[in-house]
Amino acid sequence: MRQLLTQIRKMRQFCRNSIAKLVVGKTLIVIAHRLSTVKDSDQIFVVNDGNIAAHGTHEELFASCPLYEEMWNAHISVKRYGEGGRMICLEFWQKFFRFSGRENGNKFKLSMVIGLIEALASAMKIPAIMYILIGLLSGKPTGKYIGGSVAIMVFAIVVDVICKRYSTVLQTEGGYNASAFMRIKIAEHLRYLPMGYFQFQ
Repeated sequence: MRQLLTQIRKMRQFCRNSIAKLVVGKTLIVIAHRLSTVKDSDQIFVVNDGNIAAHGTHEELFASCPLYEEMWNAHISVKRYGEGGRMICLEFWQKFFRFSGRENGNKFKLSMVIGLIEALASAMKIPAIMYILIGLLSGKPTGKYIGGSVAIMVFAIVVDVICKRYSTVLQTEGGYNASAFMRIKIAEHLRYLPMGYFQFQ
């Protein structure tokens, strides 16, 4: 998993460098939710409720715009999410699978694996775009590169659609069955309570 994340970071950096070469002497407008994407921009516009709240460089906005400072600190805190957060997450999933039961837990686990495959298929669009950029930057005829990119995109879309379908079915079945099982279990416990237990004094 760590190697995959390293590869994704390298691809992002390659795309940024390629775009930087293509836009020399041009104005590039970037719309981003990930603040690190626009941190080095000449001008950053902070939009809040459809209005421009502030603009400037990263340093200027960090010093003068409370909204930008809050967004940046939230962005950084997510990146620094540490070991304690992993333990909480692990405990949550253990409780979730215990609650779901064995059969439904297996459906959820399979759904998560299929979801990972779906995410990888969606991420294949990045190499497809990179493939076209390589063709453009190399100066060679781009027909071969566009054909390869289209093939990668079609493959990614087919895998994405198939995975989405199976993942949704498994999640729906698992969720419905787990909640139905828990309702029955609660009803069994309530059946043995004395009749006057819920009367208020």
